[in-house]
Amino acid sequence: VQGLSTLRQLLLRLILAPAQLGVWNFSLMSSEVANTFELGLHAAAFRDLPMRLGRDEPVGLAAARATYFWSSLAWGLVLALGPLAYWLLGEGGPDSYRGASLAAAACLVFLNTIIIAFTTIYQTSQAYGSLAVVQGIIGLSSIGFMVGGAWLAGIAGILVGGVAGFVFGGAVFVWRSRHDGLWPHLAWGWPQLKGLLKVGLPLRLVDYPQNLMFLLDVLFVTRFLGVEALAIYVTAKTILTQLTELLGRGGIVVLTRFFAVAADPAKRGRAGFEIRMYLLLQHLLLFPLVLPTVYFTVGFLVNSIMPSYAPALPVLAPLLLVIYFVPQTSLVRNVWVLEKKMLSLGLSNLFGLAAVAGGLYLAHHTGRPDLPVVALAVLAGYGAYNLYVMILAGGQLWPARGVVKAIGASYGGLLHTAGVMLGVIWLGLEPGAGWPGLAALLKALVLAWLVTLPLAAGALLTVAGRPALFSRLSLGQRWRLVKERIGADGEDGGNLL
Repeated sequence: VQGLSTLRQLLLRLILAPAQLGVWNFSLMSSEVANTFELGLHAAAFRDLPMRLGRDEPVGLAAARATYFWSSLAWGLVLALGPLAYWLLGEGGPDSYRGASLAAAACLVFLNTIIIAFTTIYQTSQAYGSLAVVQGIIGLSSIGFMVGGAWLAGIAGILVGGVAGFVFGGAVFVWRSRHDGLWPHLAWGWPQLKGLLKVGLPLRLVDYPQNLMFLLDVLFVTRFLGVEALAIYVTAKTILTQLTELLGRGGIVVLTRFFAVAADPAKRGRAGFEIRMYLLLQHLLLFPLVLPTVYFTVGFLVNSIMPSYAPALPVLAPLLLVIYFVPQTSLVRNVWVLEKKMLSLGLSNLFGLAAVAGGLYLAHHTGRPDLPVVALAVLAGYGAYNLYVMILAGGQLWPARGVVKAIGASYGGLLHTAGVMLGVIWLGLEPGAGWPGLAALLKALVLAWLVTLPLAAGALLTVAGRPALFSRLSLGQRWRLVKERIGADGEDGGNLL
């Protein structure tokens, strides 16, 4: 599904100029802002429905599922009024392009609510095979609707095709849910809704600042730089988002183990050690190798096949470094989730929102900021947020020396990665287009990896010891050794804390 999404994004950029694609990005951004104010029903259902399934409560499960589904749709209708109200009441009046874009956004808010609700029902029913089939159909159809619409009718085509793709996706879920026996019957109960809100709304309130933090830069670009700049910026941010999802998958496994081990206070030191070793591997091995590779490869592809989006490259460089600091990869804040310290979690989210907003405020007052300045402001804001979390949440996992080492690995890895990218650019090896660009790409990658390999080797030695590098073990055995070392108990790793 992620591959289909990447293909769709690429094809759209081959067809549409930034000024055209920016209208669709504005529609998506408007729908995301509206969806930020969801009531927490999805998260609550993800907790409640599996518990009822496990307790074998078919009647209660059906009632809770139906209440969740229809309540989500009702609130989705309310949220859909937001983009329409912004169009009619916002500054600048109801011009045609903005009106069409916001009308599409209103449709997307409601239709996306349907798709998310069905997805939650399938996931909580453990019907992963059927869900994969539906998501594959939706992914393929979205390429046809959106890319076909853009090719046939430009801006109007992608707006109509995008909405039509979501309508088709909802219809596929309706058809398949009836076939799989997961269609929520027409029922609704206040006790079930009250229970869902009791669980989901507090969590959602805590996460509101963080959700706004994720959108603040896009809102800023839209407001001060326009839809063409928005298309350029979103091109870079889409790469960051997909890379975060890809590289953050390992963190899900580590996080699951963390909750299992750290639930026992006697094993908290062990859990903290495992988290820190995982972060060390990310910050000093994985990210320094992957980020320059992604940046220079994307640069070659953009310059070769869609040069109109080349202005996204100076934006992509600082945005890629944000991956060091996003919650999906840093993981440390989850100690507050484990201990149910919602106030600490909420304050950290407020601090993050204020840090990003402060960075953008300073960028705005440098004059009329360009997109690279916006990206640097976002990087600075996330860096400040990560430092806050590392000190306060990390202090509950590690002693002071461990906190300092974790911060040093994070920011040291970032400085190394930034230095490698800037050094290759300074040497004139940033890839251009065609065969010369391909030759420059190969030189850039070889140089970046050669400079980074000593750092990566040091990270492996720290985590897994000399046998990870200086032994006759196979690659599979070395990998198992790394995993075993990450799973070492607190006493074995005590000297590293």
